[in-house]
Amino acid sequence: MSSSSSNSTVLVTATGVLVDPRLSCVLRVNENTPIESLLRELSQKLTIQYNDFIKPIPPIELGPFDILIGSVDRDMDRQKPISTLSNPQSENSITIHFKMPKPYAFHTLLSENKENLAQLEESLRLAQTSSKSAQREKKADLLASGSVENKSPGETRRQEMDDLRRELMGEINGLKASRTKQDERIKGQDERIKDQDERIKDQDERIKDLEASNAELLASNSELRASNSELRASNTQLSTSIKEMSTTLQRHSTVLHALHRRVLLDDARVLLSDTYAIPVDELRPGGQVTSGKPKTLQQLVMYVRSKLSQDDAHWLHENALKMIFDSSSGTLRSGGNAAAHHASKDDLRLAINDPGLTALQTATLKNIYAFTNSGILDI
Repeated sequence: MSSSSSNSTVLVTATGVLVDPRLSCVLRVNENTPIESLLRELSQKLTIQYNDFIKPIPPIELGPFDILIGSVDRDMDRQKPISTLSNPQSENSITIHFKMPKPYAFHTLLSENKENLAQLEESLRLAQTSSKSAQREKKADLLASGSVENKSPGETRRQEMDDLRRELMGEINGLKASRTKQDERIKGQDERIKDQDERIKDQDERIKDLEASNAELLASNSELRASNSELRASNTQLSTSIKEMSTTLQRHSTVLHALHRRVLLDDARVLLSDTYAIPVDELRPGGQVTSGKPKTLQQLVMYVRSKLSQDDAHWLHENALKMIFDSSSGTLRSGGNAAAHHASKDDLRLAINDPGLTALQTATLKNIYAFTNSGILDI
């Protein structure tokens, strides 16, 4: 999960799931919210969802949940902000799956609902029976007080028996109908319990699969972290080696350029010597004596210019001749001379251990190096 700048607030979408996707909730929280606070708020929201969906009698408090799958490890410091959690799926969202507490499994709650329903129906039946008994007592009181029509004792007795029989049959039929409805509700509850048991079995299998998959992902993540550490170490070594090679290449390029420039100047001097029959030794400042004194660089340049043909003079102006002849400090020729007569220890090591040399040549060069280095062979 990416971190935000200090001047802006990043909101994170947190989703909690309690086994069944229908038992889920979504929160929008600040990325600096502690992990413990997020888990507590998700637990409260999921408890409300559970009671609304299952409708247990009475509603229950599920309490804190165990984490099934998510970015929160059991040993993680839960006082840290949620911005420390990693999520490969999205930068600003996180999903946490919780386990269902065992005391509140679906089939247990349905069994409790069934018992509560049976108790309510029994209370209703007793209330109905009490009401009808009261009605019969009221009729008996009316008969005793003479408020009903005077009939013969036999007729009155038969009437009372008929009334009582009708009342009892009504009660029996009512009880039968109530029992039938109760049986239908119990049957429906049994079917739902069976369905819930099947769902629980399916959920248990899914949980096992998810736990196994989660374990594999954790192991794979550990392997990737180890591999990443090795790659970083290797990358650091490679970067150091590249820097060293780049420095060596730059140094070699500088030396080669200086040597190649000197080769060009030497080729020009030899060509002048051959073309105009001037000894090479005289084509150096001080190489030709005039009036008992060596010629200066300027005198040498003017002398050679006087010998040049028209075509050669077109190319070799005064500055070009000075560059060919001048070997004083700071000139291109002196730079080539320095490159030809100096090498660092690293360059000597590479040159002596060149794979293109024979074993005898390499051993002989090492002996010569030791001779020039006071007997120390450190390459």
